[in-house]
Amino acid sequence: MTVTEGRQGLLDQRLSVLAAPRRVSLSVPHHAVAPPAIPGTRLVATPPRRLVAQHTSDPGLQCVRTP
Repeated sequence: MTVTEGRQGLLDQRLSVLAAPRRVSLSVPHHAVAPPAIPGTRLVATPPRRLVAQHTSDPGLQCVRTP
């Protein structure tokens, strides 16, 4: 997912339609760093689909489609 000026294109557009602004609690330098940071928290990550495919068997993560 491309991030431009702190916004994630389609994701932020959809959240805007839903009147649900994104609240950033953790920023990582690369998508691959996000999955290990998620288990045990209420955080949500929006990594590229190819990265999600690598973590679908991780019991500490719940992989779902974005709204």
